[in-house]
Amino acid sequence: MQLSPGLYSRMATILDPVRTGAAGDERRREPRMTVSGSGKLAAPGAPMESAALVQVQDVSLGGASVLVSKDLTVGEQLVLVLQGRDGKALSLLCSVAHCRQLATDVYVVGAQFLHAQNTDGAAARRTAQVTPPKPTGELLAKAPNGERYQKLFHG
Repeated sequence: MQLSPGLYSRMATILDPVRTGAAGDERRREPRMTVSGSGKLAAPGAPMESAALVQVQDVSLGGASVLVSKDLTVGEQLVLVLQGRDGKALSLLCSVAHCRQLATDVYVVGAQFLHAQNTDGAAARRTAQVTPPKPTGELLAKAPNGERYQKLFHG
């Protein structure tokens, strides 16, 4: 999943972008924006009290690089919650793409975004909850022209 330009812009207002030189010969799918910010990382549905504080290093439309204090399993799903100064939060359901140890109790995790949701501050503080994405397939809704259903998405 790629973030919409609006959500990406919202993320940039929460995390402080760091000015750097040219990206060089990177062969990434999406360009990265180096940032200096923190967030909370927890299992989906877990109370935010159990969330770990993480340092966000860079973000792109499709994922983020974060520093964490424990080894995570590739494929593990987690919720990254970024709290804005306005009290509103951005919750991102992520899948661990890679996890490499940098030092004792310091790991760099490549997190791929699966789903994003803006929330008000109250909801984000209680649980690391993200509405799961709809299963792939055909979604149907009542059609306005009198037909019984219309196709909304082809997965």
